[in-house]
Amino acid sequence: MFALWLRDLALGARFAGGSGTVLLRSALTAVGIGLGAALLLLAASVPHALQAVTDRGDARDEVYAETAGPPGTAWLMNPDTQFHGKTIRGRVLQADSPTPPLPPGVKAFPAPGEMAVSPALARLLRSSEGALLRERLPYAITQTIGDSGLGGPHELAYYAGSDKVAGHGVRITGFGRALDSEPLGGQLVLLVATALAVLLTPVAVLVAVATRFGAAARDRRMAALRLLGTDLPATRRIAAAEALVTAVAGLVVGAGVFLFARGQARRVEVWDTSVFPADLAPDPLLVVLVAVGLPATAAAGALLALRGVAVEPLGVLRNATPAARGSWWRLLPGAVGLVLLLPLLSGDRPADDVNGFQVAGGVVLLLVGLTAVLPWLVRAATARVRRGPVPWLLGVRRMRADAGTSTRAVNAIAVAVAGAIAVQMLLTSLEGDFSQATGEDPGRADVQVTLFEAPGAAGQFRDLPGVLTAVGLRRTSGAVPDAPRSGPGVTVTIGDCASLAFVAVLDRCAPGDSFTVADPAPAPSGSGGPYFPTADDYRPGATLQFQAPGGGASLTWAVPAAARPARSLPDPYGVSASGILATPEAFTPAATPPLTSVYVQLAPDADRDAVERVRNAAARLDPAAGVHTFVATRRNGTFANIERGLFAGATVTLFLIAVGMSVTMLEQLRERRRPLAALAALGTPRRTLAASVLAQTAVPIAVGTCVAAVGGIGIGALLLGVAHRPVAVDWAYVGTVGALGVAAVLAVTLAGLPPLWRLVRPENLRTE
Repeated sequence: MFALWLRDLALGARFAGGSGTVLLRSALTAVGIGLGAALLLLAASVPHALQAVTDRGDARDEVYAETAGPPGTAWLMNPDTQFHGKTIRGRVLQADSPTPPLPPGVKAFPAPGEMAVSPALARLLRSSEGALLRERLPYAITQTIGDSGLGGPHELAYYAGSDKVAGHGVRITGFGRALDSEPLGGQLVLLVATALAVLLTPVAVLVAVATRFGAAARDRRMAALRLLGTDLPATRRIAAAEALVTAVAGLVVGAGVFLFARGQARRVEVWDTSVFPADLAPDPLLVVLVAVGLPATAAAGALLALRGVAVEPLGVLRNATPAARGSWWRLLPGAVGLVLLLPLLSGDRPADDVNGFQVAGGVVLLLVGLTAVLPWLVRAATARVRRGPVPWLLGVRRMRADAGTSTRAVNAIAVAVAGAIAVQMLLTSLEGDFSQATGEDPGRADVQVTLFEAPGAAGQFRDLPGVLTAVGLRRTSGAVPDAPRSGPGVTVTIGDCASLAFVAVLDRCAPGDSFTVADPAPAPSGSGGPYFPTADDYRPGATLQFQAPGGGASLTWAVPAAARPARSLPDPYGVSASGILATPEAFTPAATPPLTSVYVQLAPDADRDAVERVRNAAARLDPAAGVHTFVATRRNGTFANIERGLFAGATVTLFLIAVGMSVTMLEQLRERRRPLAALAALGTPRRTLAASVLAQTAVPIAVGTCVAAVGGIGIGALLLGVAHRPVAVDWAYVGTVGALGVAAVLAVTLAGLPPLWRLVRPENLRTE
């Protein structure tokens, strides 16, 4: 018995590696399976890639010194900046010992005026676009940061050396401070599980479609074997072996595609996401699952395909019109998916209590259910068509005979469209939870620049191209004498009249004037907490104490008796100032307020380099200057990363779907080359044949788009129920995604017309 099985398996392997059209058909199947295998291997690499990025981030996090000046320390400032919407990670270092700590990826501690840069930043600085950024980083590039010191190959980062950091930055003892990451909440688990299901299910559909390539020719070979005396079980074993060998070849192709993509990873950046080739290391357990699962799926698909045909010695009989009672199983995957998801809709379940595996399994089964009912719906849509143009009738007759083949090119797109609709509904609903209002008012100022020891800095910004206004304010804090406890002190804001009018409503103002602004909501000063000044502490004539430069004796200053009350205006942060507003002539202490805030308003027609010029001016005035751009809302970083990863994965998936659809279309045309050649030989015009091919695509597209829209909205509604969110549908997005799916299928169909002209030649009537 065992020898018979080996014989059958060997014969199936020989069939898979035949010659001519058989070999070409096996190659197309291997390519289709290989594309799916490559994407599955890439997906299996995601956990390792994320962990590698986290480990490199932990390795470069600074360890702060707990005591003053221990051996092996350095001073550090982190003037991170932005350039054309991209973040540049910056660290300025100054050695504080003979053996300062060395950042990962850097070979030597940067000397003053030198810097180590990432390869991406080096390319940017050398380009014409980076000329403006070069002004902001006036350091000589002496070395390149290695991979161990970067989050990804496209990260913009630098380590610069300076002799002006001491006293202004923080002292560090080394690098490698691991931070505890926050666990994903229930809503993010729901989003991640859904995203993985939506991205990987079309891949599984592509693999299943690829295993059906050449089914008609394989059935004819099995009929020939039956004529030679092979029984039905042996015939099935031979067919399964042929599919297994082809699937193994597909795994080899997929491994090659994966290794090629892995080698090119350094050059690719998708949605601001990039990884190093070493990061793409699939989990061994997932590799085993792919290596075992794909051949098993191929063999199961081959055996399943034989259920609808009767392979007899004299030919192959196909069941062109399956009995309606045999279609109930098509509803089974969707029903099981509903069984998994419906319990999660319970109102008693907390929104954060989400089982990611249960959600992913339910979504996958619902999407698979769409592919199961699509052929049945196509057959139902064409069952009663009896009239119409000749191309239309030719296409309908073909779909009626084999609806499964007609819908294979549409299945993956239908699943992708349904998944995209469901994910978009979930993203739109959850975005409000992860996008919070900052309370900032970009209408008052676009940028705030914070400088140390830079009085009069506002004038430096007013002269920049694209700047509408620039308001400079210096702030310091005066202590209340004889206060019962230490506290924040009284804020004194110094600026000219135009600048003071930015934060308060003044009746009139001239040099030498001062104003008092009462806090509209003063904090209580209980017996156990810090002391918060009251309006009586900074009334006209009250005395305040200020720290002198260099740590000398404190200086006193009396609030001018002519100080007038004023009403505070919310600053761009939405905070109303309180305390004292004074012109420079009215503030007499020798202790110059070190902190200067410049609020910059850009002109409405300013170019995109206007804010970069502001950042350059700030860096010239103070290398440690802080530049803050005001925004009304800010998104959660984890949510934004998941969204970027989702779009990046969707881009790769859609590309592979398009390639797989092209291979599918080519194989379907090859299977039908003899009937098409016979029609052409009988005088059927080429345009009629082309129109019939388009007709075979039009009905599955129409049905598939409707199924995808209804299924996607239904799955999205279930997911929103799991997240305890109201159902809302973005019909414009549904229409756009549906149109893109239709366009993709039509584009692939039109691309298959040139091979069609070659396949209708008379020589294709020859038999093997």
